Formats: sequence, C-alpha cells, structure tokens
Amino acid sequence: LHALRLVQKRRTAARPPAPSRIEAPNIKSEGIADSRAETARAVLDRAAEALRETQAKAKAIADPEARAGIERLGASGQRILNAVAERPELLARAQRVLTYHCERAVFLVGSLAALTQGPSVEAQRYQAIKHVLARMENLFERTALDLVAGDGKEMDLELRLISQALDEDLRP
Repeated sequence: LHALRLVQKRRTAARPPAPSRIEAPNIKSEGIADSRAETARAVLDRAAEALRETQAKAKAIADPEARAGIERLGASGQRILNAVAERPELLARAQRVLTYHCERAVFLVGSLAALTQGPSVEAQRYQAIKHVLARMENLFERTALDLVAGDGKEMDLELRLISQALDEDLRP
C-alpha cells in the first residue's frame, strides 16, 4: 500500500498542470477610435488563437518540464491579452509579443512536439528549442509585468517633469 502511494505521488508530481483555456477578452473601447478598437481586437484574437494552438501542440510533448513552461507561457500571454483588452492604448507596448512571438511560439512548440514523435530525439536541437521557449516565457512574463507596472513608470516621469517645471518657475 505504501509503495502504491509513492508511485501515485510521483505520477502526480511529474504531471504538468492542466492548461487553462486561452480566451481573447472583450476590448474596453470607451474613449478610443473604432478603428483602434478593431485593430486591438484583431491582434488579440490572432494572439489568443496562436496561444491556444501552442497548448494543443504541447499535448504531444511528453517532457513535463517543457509542457509546464508552455503552460506558464500561455498564462503570461493571457495576462497580456487581458491588460491590452482593459487598456487598448497599451497595444503598442505589447504588439511585438502579440503578433510575432505568439506565432513563433506555435512554430517552436510544433517543432518540439515533432522531435519527440520521431524515432530518435535530436538532443541538441531539442535542448535549443527548450532554451528559446524558456527565453520566450521570460519575455512574456516581463511584458505582462511591464503592462501592469506601466502606470507607475508614467507617474514617475510626470513627477519628474512637474518637479523640473516647478524648479524653473520658482527660481528667483
């Protein structure tokens, strides 16, 4: 009985987390031009589709570490989608991630899955793809954090500009 519990515990620990469903959120379009809202909506829809495709392709990957990284990439991607939907003016700061990197993630995950399906895994190429995916995961996470922290950066800049203006205006 003890051995059975140990085996079950190891299987559970090795299993990657269940992927969450990636969705393109609704755009909050008050106060922005319809064309900008439509552009943001189109970018978010394409990025969400690419992230869903990465999750679908990840199912063919047996490596739990790689699958967990792909799931984290998807979670960060969803946070980026949500931030841009909430504030479409942030699209410019996330556009490269949403347009280029999401599409490239599909290619990388598909390539990783293909390598695991072949008769022999090309170890060097497999590790190179995992490394690039880890870097991409890092970029997605950093972008998600930057979109949320952006207000603080803007406030710091405004405070500096106001302070400089006050210094100039208060000079004798």
